[in-house]
Amino acid sequence: MIQNELELQVSFEAIVKAHKIRARCMEAIPESEMRKDVIEGIDIQIRKIEDEIAEYLAKRKK
Repeated sequence: MIQNELELQVSFEAIVKAHKIRARCMEAIPESEMRKDVIEGIDIQIRKIEDEIAEYLAKRKK
């Protein structure tokens, strides 16, 4: 859970890195079930971070 602005910034950076890793995996891993699993795992992590960011911003707005 994000508790301050520094953690918020780190979370945004983590999303950027995760998207870069996802793109590299799409290029490097041949079309297969393994690639689907890897991409799905990365997408889940991205969504988790996005949810934490949204929760923090909603609390901060109050």
